[in-house]
Amino acid sequence: MSRITILFSAFVLIMTSCARIQQPLDLPHERDSSVPTFQTGPSPSPSPAPSGEPATSDRPLWTEVRYAARCDTANDPSTCSGHYGFTVFNSGKFRIGPAPEGQVLRDFLTRAEFELLNSALISAIRAHSSSHSYSSESHSSPTEELFIVQNGIEERMPIGMATWREVLELLRQLSRHYYPDPFPNDCIDAAQEFKKSTESLKNCEENADCVYLSPDFLPVEAENLDTVVIDDCSYITPLAVANAFEAVSHQRKLLMKRDLARRVCGENLKRKSCLHEKRMDALAFPPLCIEKLCQIAPAASGVTQ
Repeated sequence: MSRITILFSAFVLIMTSCARIQQPLDLPHERDSSVPTFQTGPSPSPSPAPSGEPATSDRPLWTEVRYAARCDTANDPSTCSGHYGFTVFNSGKFRIGPAPEGQVLRDFLTRAEFELLNSALISAIRAHSSSHSYSSESHSSPTEELFIVQNGIEERMPIGMATWREVLELLRQLSRHYYPDPFPNDCIDAAQEFKKSTESLKNCEENADCVYLSPDFLPVEAENLDTVVIDDCSYITPLAVANAFEAVSHQRKLLMKRDLARRVCGENLKRKSCLHEKRMDALAFPPLCIEKLCQIAPAASGVTQ
């Protein structure tokens, strides 16, 4: 009897005894729910936006802030921290890129990093909206730019003004800390190819179709595990949740594809900004089928570090 047949038979027995249909939670659908994020409430209000429109109690002072650096054109732009943009969202998530071929990296700031940046931004926005007495030259810099988005409108900030210097310095430091060197690179390309190859394995019709997976791409129940790794500190995002039947059927291919991606990455496999892996309580927060895709339950309290 083949290994796949044995694994599938074991899986059927497990699912028969343990399967349960869960009711979807009344939660907003995240575009990327691979890693639960800490929650941050709206910024203190009322306080006017840079555009002059007052903020309301349920609307944050800012939705995203973007830093961009411009290095000497004689240098390779892939070695320039911030060249392809460093964007922080008010959820605590950040994005690096996109690079010319669409390469993008997404991750989360630590709570301390986000709170420090958020505080500086709120102070700068309030000072900015109370006084617009600055010249157009205060926006310009031959090497750096700063943009803020609020109410769907992007505005370039006057980084020559003292009120924005702290924000600029914080974003410069965060960009240098999180930007891979170089960016993009072969490891990131290989990691994104692996991630694309796993997307079809997440299709589902109901919650019972979905399971959390072990690092060996088997249902955690089959290996008597009660936690699931959602971030192993590598550029290759763990396939933490999938359609049970698809995962078992493709387990051998998944192992081979991940091994190939890891070989491409070599010593660059680990993200320098990640200190330890993140796990989620698989029993307390079962996976959900949301919009026909198996997803991690969006519950930040399930993350243990």
